Amino acid sequence: MEVERVVDASRAEVRLRVAVPDEGRLRLDAPDHAIEVRVDSDAPTRGLRVRLTDELGRGLATSDADAQGVARFRVPSSRLGAPSAGRLVARTDSDPLRAEAQTEVPIVRVAPTRVSLAVSHSRPVRGDAIRARGRLVDFAGRPLPREAIGLFAGRARVTTTLTDADGSFDARLAPPREGPSTLVARFESDAPWREPSASPGVAIVVLAPNRTPVGWVIATLVATATILAAVGVGGRRRVPPAPLGSQHPPAPGVEAGARRFRADRDGIGGVVVSLRGGDPVAEAHVRLRGSADAADLLTVPCDPLGHFALAGVAPGDYALEIVAPGHEAVVQAIRVPHRGEWSATRVRLERSRDRALDALTPVAAALFPGRHWGTTTPGEVRARAEDRRLPREPVATLAEGAERAGFAAKPPSAEELRATEAARDAVLDALHFDTSRSDTRR
Repeated sequence: MEVERVVDASRAEVRLRVAVPDEGRLRLDAPDHAIEVRVDSDAPTRGLRVRLTDELGRGLATSDADAQGVARFRVPSSRLGAPSAGRLVARTDSDPLRAEAQTEVPIVRVAPTRVSLAVSHSRPVRGDAIRARGRLVDFAGRPLPREAIGLFAGRARVTTTLTDADGSFDARLAPPREGPSTLVARFESDAPWREPSASPGVAIVVLAPNRTPVGWVIATLVATATILAAVGVGGRRRVPPAPLGSQHPPAPGVEAGARRFRADRDGIGGVVVSLRGGDPVAEAHVRLRGSADAADLLTVPCDPLGHFALAGVAPGDYALEIVAPGHEAVVQAIRVPHRGEWSATRVRLERSRDRALDALTPVAAALFPGRHWGTTTPGEVRARAEDRRLPREPVATLAEGAERAGFAAKPPSAEELRATEAARDAVLDALHFDTSRSDTRR
Protein backbone atom coordinates (compact mmCIF):
# COMPACT_ATOMS: atom_id res chain seq x y z
CA MET A 1 0.00 0.00 0.00
CA GLU A 2 1.30 3.46 -0.91
CA VAL A 3 0.61 6.50 1.26
CA GLU A 4 1.21 9.98 -0.08
CA ARG A 5 2.26 12.75 2.30
CA VAL A 6 2.96 16.36 1.47
CA VAL A 7 5.96 17.74 3.38
CA ASP A 8 5.98 21.48 4.01
CA ALA A 9 9.63 22.43 4.62
CA SER A 10 8.62 25.90 5.78
CA ARG A 11 6.81 24.53 8.87
CA ALA A 12 7.96 22.33 11.74
CA GLU A 13 6.89 18.68 11.61
CA VAL A 14 4.33 17.55 14.23
CA ARG A 15 4.13 13.99 15.55
CA LEU A 16 1.13 12.61 17.46
CA ARG A 17 0.89 9.58 19.76
CA VAL A 18 -2.47 8.41 21.16
CA ALA A 19 -2.73 6.60 24.51
CA VAL A 20 -5.94 4.56 24.96
CA PRO A 21 -6.78 2.68 28.19
CA ASP A 22 -7.01 -1.13 28.42
CA GLU A 23 -5.20 -1.67 25.10
CA GLY A 24 -8.04 -0.05 23.18
CA ARG A 25 -10.95 -2.03 24.69
CA LEU A 26 -13.48 0.69 25.55
CA ARG A 27 -16.42 -0.60 27.59
CA LEU A 28 -19.65 1.08 26.60
CA ASP A 29 -21.14 0.67 30.09
CA ALA A 30 -18.49 3.05 31.51
CA PRO A 31 -19.59 6.72 31.67
CA ASP A 32 -16.50 8.02 29.81
CA HIS A 33 -12.89 7.22 28.91
CA ALA A 34 -9.66 9.14 29.53
CA ILE A 35 -7.61 9.46 26.32
CA GLU A 36 -4.34 11.33 25.89
CA VAL A 37 -2.59 12.57 22.76
CA ARG A 38 1.10 13.50 23.07
CA VAL A 39 2.30 16.16 20.63
CA ASP A 40 6.00 16.29 19.64
CA SER A 41 7.52 19.02 17.46
CA ASP A 42 10.62 21.19 17.17
CA ALA A 43 8.26 24.16 17.43
CA PRO A 44 6.40 24.98 20.67
CA THR A 45 3.35 22.72 21.21
CA ARG A 46 1.61 24.50 24.07
CA GLY A 47 -1.93 25.50 23.05
CA LEU A 48 -1.94 23.46 19.83
CA ARG A 49 -5.55 22.39 19.14
CA VAL A 50 -6.05 18.58 18.80
CA ARG A 51 -9.28 17.10 17.40
CA LEU A 52 -10.36 13.52 18.15
CA THR A 53 -12.74 11.69 15.75
CA ASP A 54 -13.79 8.11 15.04
CA GLU A 55 -13.09 6.14 11.86
CA LEU A 56 -16.11 7.72 10.15
CA GLY A 57 -14.95 11.25 10.85
CA ARG A 58 -17.53 11.91 13.57
CA GLY A 59 -16.20 14.39 16.15
CA LEU A 60 -15.65 13.04 19.64
CA ALA A 61 -13.78 15.78 21.52
CA THR A 62 -11.37 18.74 21.16
CA SER A 63 -8.55 19.78 23.52
CA ASP A 64 -5.43 21.98 23.57
CA ALA A 65 -1.97 20.66 24.35
CA ASP A 66 -0.56 21.76 27.73
CA ALA A 67 2.96 22.86 28.59
CA GLN A 68 4.18 19.25 28.42
CA GLY A 69 2.66 18.80 24.96
CA VAL A 70 -0.18 16.55 26.12
CA ALA A 71 -3.84 16.99 25.08
CA ARG A 72 -6.22 15.27 27.49
CA PHE A 73 -9.76 14.13 26.63
CA ARG A 74 -12.78 12.67 28.48
CA VAL A 75 -14.84 10.95 25.80
CA PRO A 76 -18.39 9.90 26.85
CA SER A 77 -19.26 6.31 25.95
CA SER A 78 -22.53 7.54 24.47
CA ARG A 79 -20.55 9.22 21.66
CA LEU A 80 -18.43 6.20 20.74
CA GLY A 81 -21.14 4.43 18.73
CA ALA A 82 -22.38 0.84 18.55
CA PRO A 83 -20.36 -2.20 19.67
CA SER A 84 -17.78 -2.89 16.96
CA ALA A 85 -14.14 -2.62 16.00
CA GLY A 86 -13.05 0.86 14.98
CA ARG A 87 -10.35 3.53 15.18
CA LEU A 88 -9.64 6.77 16.99
CA VAL A 89 -8.15 9.49 14.79
CA ALA A 90 -6.19 12.45 16.21
CA ARG A 91 -5.63 15.53 14.00
CA THR A 92 -4.00 18.95 14.21
CA ASP A 93 -4.28 21.74 11.64
CA SER A 94 -1.36 23.62 10.20
CA ASP A 95 -0.44 27.13 11.32
CA PRO A 96 2.40 29.53 10.41
CA LEU A 97 4.87 27.55 12.59
CA ARG A 98 3.71 23.93 12.45
CA ALA A 99 2.56 21.52 9.74
CA GLU A 100 -0.67 19.57 9.99
CA ALA A 101 -0.53 16.07 11.49
CA GLN A 102 -2.75 13.00 11.83
CA THR A 103 -2.49 9.56 13.43
CA GLU A 104 -4.89 6.79 14.42
CA VAL A 105 -5.11 3.78 16.75
CA PRO A 106 -7.40 0.71 16.63
CA ILE A 107 -10.10 0.28 19.30
CA VAL A 108 -12.88 -2.16 20.15
CA ARG A 109 -16.14 -0.77 21.51
CA VAL A 110 -17.12 -3.50 23.97
CA ALA A 111 -20.70 -4.10 25.12
CA PRO A 112 -21.24 -6.22 28.25
CA THR A 113 -24.24 -8.56 28.26
CA ARG A 114 -26.64 -9.95 30.86
CA VAL A 115 -28.57 -13.21 30.77
CA SER A 116 -31.36 -14.24 33.15
CA LEU A 117 -32.76 -17.69 33.91
CA ALA A 118 -35.88 -19.12 35.58
CA VAL A 119 -37.26 -22.67 35.60
CA SER A 120 -40.86 -23.91 35.61
CA HIS A 121 -40.32 -25.91 38.82
CA SER A 122 -37.30 -26.53 41.01
CA ARG A 123 -38.16 -30.06 42.24
CA PRO A 124 -38.86 -32.11 39.10
CA VAL A 125 -39.10 -35.88 38.96
CA ARG A 126 -36.39 -37.64 36.98
CA GLY A 127 -37.60 -38.18 33.41
CA ASP A 128 -39.97 -35.21 33.43
CA ALA A 129 -39.06 -32.23 31.27
CA ILE A 130 -38.87 -28.75 32.76
CA ARG A 131 -38.96 -25.38 30.99
CA ALA A 132 -36.01 -23.03 31.29
CA ARG A 133 -36.78 -19.45 30.35
CA GLY A 134 -34.68 -16.32 30.28
CA ARG A 135 -33.57 -13.29 28.31
CA LEU A 136 -30.30 -12.00 26.87
CA VAL A 137 -29.77 -8.23 26.77
CA ASP A 138 -26.85 -5.85 26.45
CA PHE A 139 -25.68 -3.38 29.11
CA ALA A 140 -28.45 -0.94 28.17
CA GLY A 141 -31.21 -3.57 28.33
CA ARG A 142 -31.54 -3.92 24.55
CA PRO A 143 -32.46 -7.47 23.42
CA LEU A 144 -29.93 -9.61 21.58
CA PRO A 145 -31.81 -11.80 19.05
CA ARG A 146 -30.71 -15.05 17.40
CA GLU A 147 -27.86 -15.74 19.83
CA ALA A 148 -26.95 -19.20 21.18
CA ILE A 149 -27.56 -19.85 24.88
CA GLY A 150 -26.05 -22.91 26.54
CA LEU A 151 -27.76 -24.41 29.58
CA PHE A 152 -25.35 -26.13 31.97
CA ALA A 153 -25.74 -28.29 35.05
CA GLY A 154 -22.36 -27.96 36.68
CA ARG A 155 -19.83 -28.47 33.88
CA ALA A 156 -22.17 -30.60 31.76
CA ARG A 157 -24.02 -28.94 28.90
CA VAL A 158 -27.69 -29.94 29.07
CA THR A 159 -28.95 -28.29 25.88
CA THR A 160 -28.50 -25.30 23.58
CA THR A 161 -31.18 -22.89 22.44
CA LEU A 162 -31.45 -19.62 20.50
CA THR A 163 -32.93 -16.30 21.56
CA ASP A 164 -35.88 -14.88 19.64
CA ALA A 165 -36.39 -11.34 18.33
CA ASP A 166 -36.99 -10.10 21.89
CA GLY A 167 -33.82 -11.74 23.20
CA SER A 168 -35.88 -14.35 25.07
CA PHE A 169 -35.40 -18.10 25.09
CA ASP A 170 -37.70 -20.92 26.21
CA ALA A 171 -36.22 -24.42 26.25
CA ARG A 172 -37.52 -27.78 27.39
CA LEU A 173 -34.90 -30.00 29.00
CA ALA A 174 -34.62 -33.15 31.05
CA PRO A 175 -32.96 -32.84 34.48
CA PRO A 176 -29.46 -34.32 34.26
CA ARG A 177 -29.54 -36.64 37.28
CA GLU A 178 -31.22 -37.30 40.60
CA GLY A 179 -30.28 -35.08 43.51
CA PRO A 180 -29.34 -31.41 43.79
CA SER A 181 -27.68 -29.47 40.99
CA THR A 182 -27.34 -25.88 39.80
CA LEU A 183 -28.57 -24.80 36.39
CA VAL A 184 -26.82 -21.88 34.67
CA ALA A 185 -27.50 -20.17 31.32
CA ARG A 186 -24.36 -19.01 29.50
CA PHE A 187 -23.90 -16.75 26.51
CA GLU A 188 -20.59 -17.55 24.82
CA SER A 189 -20.06 -14.67 22.41
CA ASP A 190 -18.22 -15.21 19.13
CA ALA A 191 -17.72 -11.46 18.58
CA PRO A 192 -14.85 -9.62 20.34
CA TRP A 193 -17.03 -6.56 20.92
CA ARG A 194 -19.75 -8.42 22.82
CA GLU A 195 -18.74 -9.91 26.16
CA PRO A 196 -19.90 -13.37 27.29
CA SER A 197 -22.10 -13.63 30.37
CA ALA A 198 -23.71 -16.17 32.67
CA SER A 199 -26.93 -16.09 34.66
CA PRO A 200 -27.11 -16.55 38.43
CA GLY A 201 -27.36 -20.24 39.25
CA VAL A 202 -30.81 -21.76 39.79
CA ALA A 203 -30.86 -24.60 42.31
CA ILE A 204 -32.95 -27.63 41.38
CA VAL A 205 -33.45 -30.95 43.16
CA VAL A 206 -34.32 -33.87 40.91
CA LEU A 207 -36.53 -36.37 42.71
CA ALA A 208 -36.62 -40.10 42.10
CA PRO A 209 -39.80 -41.40 40.43
CA ASN A 210 -42.31 -43.31 42.53
CA ARG A 211 -41.20 -46.89 43.04
CA THR A 212 -43.50 -49.67 41.88
CA PRO A 213 -44.04 -52.44 44.51
CA VAL A 214 -41.66 -55.34 43.99
CA GLY A 215 -44.48 -57.88 43.82
CA TRP A 216 -46.10 -56.12 40.88
CA VAL A 217 -42.74 -55.87 39.10
CA ILE A 218 -42.12 -59.60 39.43
CA ALA A 219 -45.64 -60.43 38.30
CA THR A 220 -45.34 -58.13 35.30
CA LEU A 221 -42.00 -59.66 34.28
CA VAL A 222 -43.34 -63.21 34.56
CA ALA A 223 -46.43 -62.32 32.50
CA THR A 224 -44.36 -60.61 29.84
CA ALA A 225 -41.95 -63.53 29.58
CA THR A 226 -44.87 -65.95 29.20
CA ILE A 227 -46.44 -63.91 26.39
CA LEU A 228 -43.13 -63.58 24.51
CA ALA A 229 -42.47 -67.29 24.77
CA ALA A 230 -45.98 -68.04 23.47
CA VAL A 231 -45.66 -65.89 20.37
CA GLY A 232 -42.05 -66.95 19.72
CA VAL A 233 -40.34 -63.57 19.88
CA GLY A 234 -36.65 -64.39 19.73
CA GLY A 235 -35.04 -61.98 17.29
CA ARG A 236 -33.12 -58.97 18.43
CA ARG A 237 -34.32 -55.52 17.53
CA ARG A 238 -31.77 -53.92 15.25
CA VAL A 239 -33.45 -50.55 14.78
CA PRO A 240 -32.49 -48.17 17.62
CA PRO A 241 -35.47 -47.03 19.70
CA ALA A 242 -36.80 -43.51 19.35
CA PRO A 243 -35.03 -41.10 21.72
CA LEU A 244 -36.86 -40.44 24.96
CA GLY A 245 -38.87 -37.25 24.94
CA SER A 246 -38.64 -36.82 21.18
CA GLN A 247 -41.53 -35.24 19.37
CA HIS A 248 -42.60 -35.46 15.76
CA PRO A 249 -43.50 -31.97 14.57
CA PRO A 250 -45.55 -31.52 11.40
CA ALA A 251 -43.56 -31.55 8.18
CA PRO A 252 -42.49 -28.23 6.68
CA GLY A 253 -44.52 -27.00 3.74
CA VAL A 254 -47.69 -25.19 2.71
CA GLU A 255 -50.95 -26.34 4.27
CA ALA A 256 -54.10 -25.26 2.45
CA GLY A 257 -56.93 -23.91 4.55
CA ALA A 258 -60.55 -24.99 4.47
CA ARG A 259 -62.45 -23.95 1.35
CA ARG A 260 -64.02 -20.55 1.88
CA PHE A 261 -67.19 -19.73 -0.01
CA ARG A 262 -66.68 -15.97 -0.01
CA ALA A 263 -62.91 -16.05 -0.45
CA ASP A 264 -61.21 -14.08 -3.22
CA ARG A 265 -60.62 -16.84 -5.81
CA ASP A 266 -57.71 -15.04 -7.48
CA GLY A 267 -56.06 -14.09 -4.17
CA ILE A 268 -53.46 -16.07 -2.22
CA GLY A 269 -52.71 -15.40 1.42
CA GLY A 270 -51.96 -16.85 4.81
CA VAL A 271 -49.38 -16.88 7.57
CA VAL A 272 -45.77 -18.09 7.79
CA VAL A 273 -44.73 -19.72 11.08
CA SER A 274 -41.77 -21.70 12.37
CA LEU A 275 -41.99 -25.47 12.27
CA ARG A 276 -41.17 -25.75 15.98
CA GLY A 277 -43.17 -23.55 18.27
CA GLY A 278 -45.39 -21.97 15.61
CA ASP A 279 -43.93 -18.50 16.08
CA PRO A 280 -44.53 -16.05 13.20
CA VAL A 281 -41.61 -15.61 10.79
CA ALA A 282 -41.79 -11.87 10.22
CA GLU A 283 -38.69 -11.75 8.01
CA ALA A 284 -40.15 -14.18 5.44
CA HIS A 285 -40.82 -13.17 1.82
CA VAL A 286 -43.35 -14.79 -0.52
CA ARG A 287 -42.51 -15.05 -4.23
CA LEU A 288 -44.88 -15.96 -7.03
CA ARG A 289 -43.29 -17.44 -10.15
CA GLY A 290 -44.76 -18.57 -13.43
CA SER A 291 -44.54 -22.31 -13.98
CA ALA A 292 -43.06 -21.83 -17.45
CA ASP A 293 -40.06 -19.78 -16.33
CA ALA A 294 -38.17 -19.01 -13.14
CA ALA A 295 -38.74 -15.25 -13.22
CA ASP A 296 -40.37 -13.74 -10.14
CA LEU A 297 -43.74 -12.23 -11.05
CA LEU A 298 -44.44 -10.83 -7.60
CA THR A 299 -42.65 -10.69 -4.24
CA VAL A 300 -44.24 -9.50 -0.98
CA PRO A 301 -42.83 -9.39 2.57
CA CYS A 302 -44.71 -10.75 5.56
CA ASP A 303 -45.95 -8.37 8.23
CA PRO A 304 -44.68 -8.57 11.86
CA LEU A 305 -47.22 -11.34 12.57
CA GLY A 306 -46.08 -13.41 9.57
CA HIS A 307 -49.14 -12.68 7.39
CA PHE A 308 -48.98 -12.17 3.62
CA ALA A 309 -51.48 -11.53 0.82
CA LEU A 310 -51.27 -11.70 -2.98
CA ALA A 311 -54.34 -10.22 -4.68
CA GLY A 312 -55.47 -10.00 -8.29
CA VAL A 313 -53.38 -12.90 -9.63
CA ALA A 314 -54.12 -13.71 -13.27
CA PRO A 315 -55.42 -17.22 -14.06
CA GLY A 316 -52.75 -19.85 -14.58
CA ASP A 317 -50.33 -22.24 -12.88
CA TYR A 318 -47.73 -20.80 -10.53
CA ALA A 319 -45.00 -21.77 -8.13
CA LEU A 320 -45.35 -20.18 -4.68
CA GLU A 321 -41.95 -19.94 -2.93
CA ILE A 322 -41.54 -18.86 0.70
CA VAL A 323 -38.03 -17.90 1.86
CA ALA A 324 -36.64 -16.47 5.10
CA PRO A 325 -33.09 -15.95 6.42
CA GLY A 326 -31.87 -19.01 8.31
CA HIS A 327 -34.78 -21.19 7.16
CA GLU A 328 -35.26 -23.85 4.50
CA ALA A 329 -37.25 -22.52 1.54
CA VAL A 330 -40.62 -24.08 0.66
CA VAL A 331 -42.16 -24.27 -2.85
CA GLN A 332 -45.83 -25.08 -3.57
CA ALA A 333 -47.67 -25.43 -6.89
CA ILE A 334 -50.69 -23.10 -7.09
CA ARG A 335 -53.48 -22.88 -9.67
CA VAL A 336 -55.57 -19.73 -10.08
CA PRO A 337 -58.53 -19.47 -9.90
CA HIS A 338 -59.13 -21.83 -6.98
CA ARG A 339 -61.93 -22.64 -4.56
CA GLY A 340 -60.74 -20.46 -1.69
CA GLU A 341 -58.39 -22.96 -0.08
CA TRP A 342 -55.27 -20.90 -0.88
CA SER A 343 -56.76 -17.79 0.76
CA ALA A 344 -55.97 -19.08 4.29
CA THR A 345 -52.76 -21.08 3.94
CA ARG A 346 -50.40 -21.94 6.77
CA VAL A 347 -46.74 -22.18 5.82
CA ARG A 348 -44.32 -23.95 8.15
CA LEU A 349 -40.62 -23.19 7.67
CA GLU A 350 -37.87 -25.24 9.24
CA ARG A 351 -34.84 -23.47 10.64
CA SER A 352 -31.52 -24.60 9.19
CA ARG A 353 -30.06 -24.78 12.70
CA ASP A 354 -32.83 -27.17 13.85
CA ARG A 355 -32.33 -29.41 10.84
CA ALA A 356 -28.58 -29.64 11.47
CA LEU A 357 -29.09 -30.33 15.20
CA ASP A 358 -31.70 -33.00 14.39
CA ALA A 359 -29.08 -34.91 12.42
CA LEU A 360 -27.39 -35.75 15.74
CA THR A 361 -30.56 -37.16 17.34
CA PRO A 362 -30.73 -40.69 15.84
CA VAL A 363 -27.01 -41.25 16.36
CA ALA A 364 -27.22 -40.07 19.98
CA ALA A 365 -30.23 -42.36 20.52
CA ALA A 366 -28.32 -45.35 19.15
CA LEU A 367 -25.16 -44.66 21.17
CA PHE A 368 -26.97 -43.71 24.39
CA PRO A 369 -30.16 -45.83 24.51
CA GLY A 370 -32.63 -44.75 27.15
CA ARG A 371 -31.21 -41.25 27.57
CA HIS A 372 -33.32 -38.16 26.85
CA TRP A 373 -32.43 -36.87 23.37
CA GLY A 374 -31.73 -33.30 24.49
CA THR A 375 -29.05 -34.17 27.06
CA THR A 376 -26.39 -35.65 24.74
CA THR A 377 -23.72 -33.28 23.47
CA PRO A 378 -21.74 -33.60 20.22
CA GLY A 379 -18.60 -34.17 22.28
CA GLU A 380 -20.18 -37.14 24.05
CA VAL A 381 -21.29 -38.61 20.70
CA ARG A 382 -17.76 -38.28 19.35
CA ALA A 383 -16.19 -39.91 22.43
CA ARG A 384 -18.64 -42.83 22.44
CA ALA A 385 -18.19 -43.31 18.67
CA GLU A 386 -14.43 -43.53 19.16
CA ASP A 387 -14.97 -46.19 21.84
CA ARG A 388 -17.09 -48.14 19.34
CA ARG A 389 -14.36 -47.68 16.68
CA LEU A 390 -16.75 -46.05 14.25
CA PRO A 391 -15.33 -44.23 11.19
CA ARG A 392 -13.72 -41.01 12.44
CA GLU A 393 -14.32 -38.74 9.45
CA PRO A 394 -18.15 -38.91 9.32
CA VAL A 395 -18.36 -38.80 13.12
CA ALA A 396 -16.23 -35.64 13.19
CA THR A 397 -18.26 -34.06 10.38
CA LEU A 398 -21.53 -34.82 12.18
CA ALA A 399 -20.34 -33.53 15.56
CA GLU A 400 -18.80 -30.38 14.10
CA GLY A 401 -21.93 -29.69 12.03
CA ALA A 402 -24.13 -29.92 15.14
CA GLU A 403 -21.77 -27.71 17.14
CA ARG A 404 -21.69 -25.05 14.42
CA ALA A 405 -25.49 -25.14 14.20
CA GLY A 406 -25.74 -24.44 17.92
CA PHE A 407 -23.02 -21.84 18.35
CA ALA A 408 -21.98 -20.24 15.06
CA ALA A 409 -23.11 -16.68 14.40
CA LYS A 410 -24.54 -17.68 11.00
CA PRO A 411 -26.89 -20.62 10.36
CA PRO A 412 -25.51 -23.55 8.34
CA SER A 413 -25.47 -23.25 4.56
CA ALA A 414 -27.11 -25.75 2.23
CA GLU A 415 -23.73 -27.37 1.56
CA GLU A 416 -23.01 -27.70 5.28
CA LEU A 417 -26.45 -29.24 5.86
CA ARG A 418 -25.90 -31.81 3.12
CA ALA A 419 -22.49 -32.71 4.56
CA THR A 420 -23.89 -33.07 8.09
CA GLU A 421 -26.80 -35.26 7.01
CA ALA A 422 -24.59 -37.40 4.78
CA ALA A 423 -22.28 -37.92 7.77
CA ARG A 424 -25.30 -38.92 9.88
CA ASP A 425 -26.32 -41.56 7.32
CA ALA A 426 -22.77 -42.91 7.17
CA VAL A 427 -22.55 -43.20 10.96
CA LEU A 428 -25.96 -44.93 11.17
CA ASP A 429 -24.87 -47.38 8.44
CA ALA A 430 -21.69 -48.11 10.40
CA LEU A 431 -23.72 -48.60 13.59
CA HIS A 432 -26.10 -51.01 11.83
CA PHE A 433 -23.16 -52.99 10.42
CA ASP A 434 -21.50 -53.08 13.84
CA THR A 435 -24.73 -54.30 15.50
CA SER A 436 -25.35 -56.92 12.79
CA ARG A 437 -21.79 -58.23 13.11
CA SER A 438 -22.16 -58.49 16.88
CA ASP A 439 -25.41 -60.41 16.50
CA THR A 440 -23.78 -62.82 14.03
CA ARG A 441 -20.90 -63.55 16.38
CA ARG A 442 -23.33 -64.47 19.12
